Amino acid sequence: MKSLGKFVFLTQIAAALLCGGVGAEAAAAAQANQTTPPTSPTLTATPPFGAPSSVPAPIKVITLDLGCADERNKLTDQERVARAKKILEDFPVDIVFVARGECAATALAAATNRTWIALPGAATGAGVITSWAQSPAKEGELWKGIGVRLAAPNGREVVVFAMAFPFAPYQPYQLCGVPHDEQPFLNSAEAAQTSANTTRGLQSEQLAIAARAASAAGCAVIAAGMVNEPSASDWCDQAVAAELCPMRVAWPCVRNIERAGLRDAFRAAHANVVESVGATWPAHVLKRDRSDRVDFIFTNARLRCEAIDILGESGAASVRNPKPLPNGLPGEHRALLGEFQWNETYLLK
Repeated sequence: MKSLGKFVFLTQIAAALLCGGVGAEAAAAAQANQTTPPTSPTLTATPPFGAPSSVPAPIKVITLDLGCADERNKLTDQERVARAKKILEDFPVDIVFVARGECAATALAAATNRTWIALPGAATGAGVITSWAQSPAKEGELWKGIGVRLAAPNGREVVVFAMAFPFAPYQPYQLCGVPHDEQPFLNSAEAAQTSANTTRGLQSEQLAIAARAASAAGCAVIAAGMVNEPSASDWCDQAVAAELCPMRVAWPCVRNIERAGLRDAFRAAHANVVESVGATWPAHVLKRDRSDRVDFIFTNARLRCEAIDILGESGAASVRNPKPLPNGLPGEHRALLGEFQWNETYLLK
């Protein structure tokens, strides 16, 4: 038995040398096998193929009105930038959606060490402010000029659209007898729907086509900003019963966007229209006025909403102004603040 053990030992040394091991080291290893029982290797769990190695950081976004001064808001561009900068210091975000106010937006980007990306196809003055890198455009992209592809730090891509649909004629005022821009009053839901489609139908259809294409390309999609038209989910029977609006109206623009596979993040998170009105216009109410939710954040199924709030003008908190800002807003529209996580369940399908 002793001779047999010695033979096995010598055989192990020879095998180690033949397999490319260094003589002394291989021999030592073989000798160690004679005296030390083998130990099991430490197993490290690995995620399934295609799964992320860790939970990615969420995408934080905000909509800011940096537009013109009028009787509601007499701020200069310098004052707007100062207010907007304070908001971004208090609420750090990855992407700022701007519907108007390119001069202030350019200055705000410089003041916060970010990049201003103009999207003139959406509207004059529309664009996004971000610290993320802009991905190179690809041939055939249907969102050129109204959207831009951004590279998130985790390597994934998101196509973002800045919405800035025409404001006038503003049908909610026309239905409620609020004088505005010398527009005639309307007396039926059908008339309001037809007028709204004439005013913003082209822009909403253009966005819907581009968002569909971005989703089909496998990108996450965020569209945010001013639709300047309510949603049918707000002008509904419950809202009429609560006297929040005069009648039920099937507003067309939000419907067009939702049919493209995008979700209204605020209403999805706050389904009760009576308890969560969500009004974003106007930030400062005049004597004859009405409030409505005309600013939106939409996402496709590749993102899920973790949180969404409306930031309002300074003053006391109320149902219509649940989160007032001590230093006020830079513009006439309230700000939407949203946080979205990558939908891993969808991504792994």
